[in-house]
Amino acid sequence: MKKYLAVLIVLLSLSQAATAQYYLPQNNKWAFGYYAGLDFTSGTPVATTTAIYPYEGCASICNAAGNMMFYTDGVTIWDNTNTVMPSGSAIVSYSAASSTQAALIAPVLSNPNQFYVFSMEDIGSSSTYCELNYCIVDMTLNGGLGDVIASTLGTFVTNKLGEKMTIMSGNSCDLWLLTHRIDSTKFLSYKITTSGIAAPVGSTSGAFSGSGAYGIGHIKGSPDNRHIVLLGYYSANGAEVHDFDATTGIVYNCRLLDSTGSHYGAEFSPNSNVLYCDNFGTGIFQYDITAGSAAAIRATRTAIGSGGISGDMKLAPNGKIYFGATLGGNTIDCIPNPNITGTGCGYMTSVVTLTGSAVTNGGLPNIIMMHGAGDTTIRTKDTTLCMPVSGLTLAADTTGSYYNWSTGEITATKNTTTFGTYWVAITNNCSVRIDTFRVHPAPQDTILRSRDTSLCSNTTSFSLTATPGYTQYLWNTGATSATLTATTFGTYYALCANGCHLLIDTFHVLSIPFATTTVIHDTNYCFPGTLTLSATPGFGNYLWQDGSSGSNYNATAAGTFYAVASSFCKEEIDSFHINFASLSFSLGPDVNVCMNYNITASIKDQYVKYKWQDGSTGDSYSASRTGLYYLTITREGCAATDSIQVTFFHLTQNIPDTFICKETPFTLDLVATPPPGGTVLWNDGTTNVVKPRLRIRQNKRILKFF
Repeated sequence: MKKYLAVLIVLLSLSQAATAQYYLPQNNKWAFGYYAGLDFTSGTPVATTTAIYPYEGCASICNAAGNMMFYTDGVTIWDNTNTVMPSGSAIVSYSAASSTQAALIAPVLSNPNQFYVFSMEDIGSSSTYCELNYCIVDMTLNGGLGDVIASTLGTFVTNKLGEKMTIMSGNSCDLWLLTHRIDSTKFLSYKITTSGIAAPVGSTSGAFSGSGAYGIGHIKGSPDNRHIVLLGYYSANGAEVHDFDATTGIVYNCRLLDSTGSHYGAEFSPNSNVLYCDNFGTGIFQYDITAGSAAAIRATRTAIGSGGISGDMKLAPNGKIYFGATLGGNTIDCIPNPNITGTGCGYMTSVVTLTGSAVTNGGLPNIIMMHGAGDTTIRTKDTTLCMPVSGLTLAADTTGSYYNWSTGEITATKNTTTFGTYWVAITNNCSVRIDTFRVHPAPQDTILRSRDTSLCSNTTSFSLTATPGYTQYLWNTGATSATLTATTFGTYYALCANGCHLLIDTFHVLSIPFATTTVIHDTNYCFPGTLTLSATPGFGNYLWQDGSSGSNYNATAAGTFYAVASSFCKEEIDSFHINFASLSFSLGPDVNVCMNYNITASIKDQYVKYKWQDGSTGDSYSASRTGLYYLTITREGCAATDSIQVTFFHLTQNIPDTFICKETPFTLDLVATPPPGGTVLWNDGTTNVVKPRLRIRQNKRILKFF
């Protein structure tokens, strides 16, 4: 049972892949309105200029490369140079200028170079109402620009139709041309095969009656080929949604959405679940057609945007719906997310401004539908792998004209980073191949590694290196190299993959403070000479004021010097202020003495070192005999020396005592006689030879002098 359901799902998916053809390159370029055009080649519409000028319906077609081949308003056909084809100036004899869907282009299935151009008469041009004709354009004619095969001009199909026609895909290598009677609820489905256009299949489904009930308004099919919307804007107004059988061409199961509004344009969402209808001139309304019954669908009716449109709506190759906001305007509005129900689908105004004098009118180009599915083959591939961190590329093994993946891509390859089942429908003419990829995870060894990294808080960038030896790396920042340069603190991790081996390297980058200290050194030095300055040891880097490095610096002059010593998160600035040091002193003049003499240096400083001639280190010296005495002092590398001659002598002359008898006090001049070469020293410390007017008291002994 599970296998049967899987096959059923694939077949249903195939139906969608084969018929959701709005995205085909044949629909890339539009010609519409008065001289207007849009180019969807890049995915974003770009305004262009054309030569077309219909009031309503039109059609345009590109080749498989997305290049314009020709366009038409149902009466005239222009080539890709905006020139009327030689036989394309009057392809029908009636008027189609004001026909809702005046033109439709479909491939001639028996010849890839030929295309049917269907023309729908407008209601007011004849009493038989709308006539349907076709001609065939052959792109090999007119030097490759294409021309109408003259013998096919005005080929009659039928009449008494409403101004509506569309193309649907069949379930084989065929197409269905759908039209509708103007005076009844009858659909006509014309099967287009390699044999040509077959007789119509009739089916009755609808809610309105009257001679003009289905005259004006569009008929369109859903991208999944399962639904038809039919609009009325004439004697009966309204909107209906029907189901379609792509095998038989039968239209059935009418659900009336509205019977009061004047509806002209409509479009389905890309997933075929949501329908958008205009209420002519007043607004756009959204319906969820998956709701079920007509009443349930009507209950989902939601107004989209503000105001209304007065023309057609069309699903573009980029999956968005576009329309002109007003008749004769030069801007295009858009529903950007049509798969979303409710106002979340969005409404964007003036997404494109038309160029030059181009303006919109009632119509946009009818859809181009290419061949439906013919032979279908299904191939399943099982892949068991360790998913690379950069993703796995799935590639169809068959070259095709079109690709449609289950996830929406339309390229030959698809990249995925998720395990699961994927399929791609490859269309090649009338054959379809479905490649299914089942991607399974293989057992994978995983190693977790965590590292704490502390960095200085003033670091502006740092490098993290994942474990080497792996073939692929993916960091949580999106980087894919083994090394990551980070600029902020936090947690980083790298997925390191090598086959089925996975290592997760996690780095916790922590911030620690950056410490800076300053040390000042003041030094006095006796220049000239060289003084070696030493910065604080233990740092990794040193930088002196002149750009030199190393922990030591040789100073040859006084001044200020500094070294910046740094290591990891700490920094020290050693500053050296070097001054000239001066050192001078005196021991005094040479002396003659007759007793011990104390020699004292004139400089006393706690930083001074003393050294006398006999090696003693005091700051004074007691001389006890005649001789030359000298002292050397040092301070902060400076040295100075001074000497003094000390001469000792002995007195041999005695001064006798002198006695004078006086009864009253008197004065007396004393005269000393020094020895040859000697000096005089009185007992009061004076040194004059004469001691004048010395006062003597009565009956006292006279002082002894020497």
